[in-house]
Amino acid sequence: MKASQFARDANGLPILTREFLELKAEELIDFVDPEVLIRPIFTPLAEIARRFADAFHVPFVFDQDLGTSETGRKVLGKFSISTRTIYIDRSLEVDSPRWRFTMAHEFGHLVLHRTMRLASSGVVTREGEISDTEDEMDVPEAQPQRPKDWMEWQANKFASSLLMPRVPLRQATLEAMQQVGIDRLTHRIYVDSQECNLTAYQRVLHNLTDKFRCSKQATEIRLKELDLVYDVRLRDATHISELFREGGSET
Repeated sequence: MKASQFARDANGLPILTREFLELKAEELIDFVDPEVLIRPIFTPLAEIARRFADAFHVPFVFDQDLGTSETGRKVLGKFSISTRTIYIDRSLEVDSPRWRFTMAHEFGHLVLHRTMRLASSGVVTREGEISDTEDEMDVPEAQPQRPKDWMEWQANKFASSLLMPRVPLRQATLEAMQQVGIDRLTHRIYVDSQECNLTAYQRVLHNLTDKFRCSKQATEIRLKELDLVYDVRLRDATHISELFREGGSET
């Protein structure tokens, strides 16, 4: 199924599912290096850019200062709909975790949003560009509310799927669990406040961030998204047995 077959909102934004975003990212990987989909190795973004430039004449610009947004935030990446050009700010070190996520995020805009219609909602600038600061690439996991947040959410999901494909990430997680002595039969990392479990979890994270060249934050989000972590630290600190004792009795 193509993005063009999905329903669109008033701004031309396709309403895409998580599964579709996973499949489109895997399709892009398969076009360049199918091996990335079957074993835990980092996604070769520079090679993907080269192939896109050669095969589809997509321009990539890495030597410009992209300036700041209207809110004063540093612009890290940008996608021009009219010229289908991807820009990455020159301040980002090539192949660093931030560079890689920004590049993958802009690939998401290219693949998913290249036919967006211009509108006055702030989703796309008057110049026909999608401009991204850290704010756009840190859209909360909760359901976005604004059209632009939905667009950035889609680009983020595409980026994490591109950088950490689900099958290799599961394989790498199980291997890392074995290395630190976590029972693989659970197929999930159990995390609570005990020092031994926190240490094991951090060691697994370090292994994965090193292997996939992603930030700790992006890796944690991806692990939770794929249900590879059971984190009881997220529970309410008040035990259920105390629920009806709060506030005392009323007469």
